[in-house]
Amino acid sequence: MQKLASVFLVLLISMAAVAQSSQKMSYQAVIRDANNQLVDNKQVGLRLSIVQGSASGTVVYTETQTPTTNANGLMSIQFGGGTGYSSISWGSNAYFIKTEVDPTGGTNYSIVGTSQFLSVPYALYALNAGSSASTTAALTTLQAGITTETTRATAAEQSITTAIANLVAGFTALKAKL
Repeated sequence: MQKLASVFLVLLISMAAVAQSSQKMSYQAVIRDANNQLVDNKQVGLRLSIVQGSASGTVVYTETQTPTTNANGLMSIQFGGGTGYSSISWGSNAYFIKTEVDPTGGTNYSIVGTSQFLSVPYALYALNAGSSASTTAALTTLQAGITTETTRATAAEQSITTAIANLVAGFTALKAKL
């Protein structure tokens, strides 16, 4: 019975882990101003865009944020998850991230750069690429295993109950003879 409970617990934890997967990406950058000086401990204006096809292709997602840099000029954010982000078809084309920064914290973006995504976002594509037939087969196999373990546990419980009843009957008979 304990084995069944353990299998069930592992299954629940696995399902919870899948349900908790984030649809966001992490992004970090060191911010410098036009004079190449670190912008430290300040709020900066940031616009991130996902561009499809080429560095100058079609913008398919845009998000703005105002993060604060640390003492080293580093800002760390998570982006994605806004309207339109989940509909990006990661596996169908090349994608680029365009970053635009306003070191003063506004929307006058003076620092612009574009880089191609390589592998990491394609994991988001893989999230939906699995075969439902293979998932169904795996769950069927798991269910059969749980049923087998339940049957074994029930049989073991019955054997133990019978053994205890026999011991009690033997002790009762022995006590009656004494």
